[in-house]
Amino acid sequence: MFGAIVRNVLSNWTDFAVSAVIGFFLSPYLVHTLGNEGYGNWTMIVTICGYISLIDLGIPQGVVQFVARYHATEDASRASEVVSSAVLVLSLSAVGGVVASGALAWLYPCYMPMEGTSVLQVQLALLVAGMSASLTPLMEIPTAILAARHNFHLINATGIVVRLLLAGGIVAVLTQGFGLAAMACVTLVAVLLGQLARGFIARRLAPRLLLGLTLIRRSASRELLGYAIWLHVVRIVRMLLSNVDLVLVGFFYGPVGAAYYGIALTLITYAQSAIGGLASVLSPIAIEGDAKAEAWRSRALLIRSSRVGLMLAGVIFIGFVFWGKEFIAKWMGPVYVEGVEFTSAATILVVAAAGRVLAGGLVGPQQTLIAMRQVRTLARITVAQGALATVTACLCAKYWSPLGAAAAASAGAIAAQAAVTVRSCRLTQVTVTQFVSDVVLPSLLGLAIVSLACFGIGLVITGTGWAGIFIKIAATALVALPVGIRLCMRTEERQALLMQVASRLRLTGRAQ
Repeated sequence: MFGAIVRNVLSNWTDFAVSAVIGFFLSPYLVHTLGNEGYGNWTMIVTICGYISLIDLGIPQGVVQFVARYHATEDASRASEVVSSAVLVLSLSAVGGVVASGALAWLYPCYMPMEGTSVLQVQLALLVAGMSASLTPLMEIPTAILAARHNFHLINATGIVVRLLLAGGIVAVLTQGFGLAAMACVTLVAVLLGQLARGFIARRLAPRLLLGLTLIRRSASRELLGYAIWLHVVRIVRMLLSNVDLVLVGFFYGPVGAAYYGIALTLITYAQSAIGGLASVLSPIAIEGDAKAEAWRSRALLIRSSRVGLMLAGVIFIGFVFWGKEFIAKWMGPVYVEGVEFTSAATILVVAAAGRVLAGGLVGPQQTLIAMRQVRTLARITVAQGALATVTACLCAKYWSPLGAAAAASAGAIAAQAAVTVRSCRLTQVTVTQFVSDVVLPSLLGLAIVSLACFGIGLVITGTGWAGIFIKIAATALVALPVGIRLCMRTEERQALLMQVASRLRLTGRAQ
């Protein structure tokens, strides 16, 4: 299982890296090819479709929960009923999404200026992209099945191929002189091909999972929706929370304030994606442990996953503290970190990351609540966090500074994480004192070592260009890796890892 976890986490990070690289190169190409108005319309279309995708009601995540649970108890018939019921519900929601897409495409020109752009071209693009967003939740069921069976490497392999095909297809149609509608069609085809490939793989790996109208059960639909809706509430609130402080800073300080603040949040989003690559892998493992009533497994997963997540998040946070200013100055320009025209984006980054990244690294407690189907409790805590963060960020942004808004958002995230942690400890019969001694204190010790190393790295490596920045980041990672392995892995796991590395090196030597 340890090898599968490492494989799946690394594949998640590889998929994220490929996506980031494609976005890095594709975004400026789209701006120059489409022009400001065309790119603006495409951005609006993508944003609108993001809201259309909310019609999934959290059902794909619910499929992961129950397929993993019934796979652990070897109840293929119940798993088939859940999947069949999910297909029915998502088919109905897809129809509603397509209708909504048509209405939005018809209304779009009434509320957006369309100077120099074909109205029909934009409407067709929004309609096709909306159809893609509407069908995606239904097509995500094979992905959910693969996730429930710990096959994230297959999900990511097909995802990388789809991303490359999509990027190549977009460049091809734009090179031939086509516009937004063609881009939307390429997106729809890429999504369908990717999900069909995953469906074929899921069918081969889970032949006992059946699909049919006769397997649809009201009880399965009620069980699925009763779980998924609350998880959907968590998702929506977090989507709103992700940018609420940015919106408030933009409202009180104008576009310049939003630009500085947005730079920090962009880097934080990348960090959250890296942490999410770990959390998603742990979810089906936690679910299976709860399904088998293995309390020891739930406790072990809570402790160890929290230690790994906190160590990962802490290293990223330390990187922001030591190298964030240099990175932003080189990436966006020195003006954004000088603090003359506006608060330094590097300072905002550190304050905002304290809650979003550092506290968010405690992935174990949330996965424990999800595994034990305590999603209603998680939703209540998240909603309370949203209300607290919104009110305090508004007051701090208005009467204090942008840093006040960042601090308020971080405080809300820390408070919510503390509540989730206390609740998960009670459910798994782990005392808070034990959690602190087994998770927080060892992680803080490891992060103190990494911090001291970063201080030394800064004294030795004085380059300020891209080469110097990446050398410092790489040196930080090289220091953090053995520290993390020592703190987060058992002796037998460290020995197995060393044997695997030695074996790979021997094979490489023979090949040469």
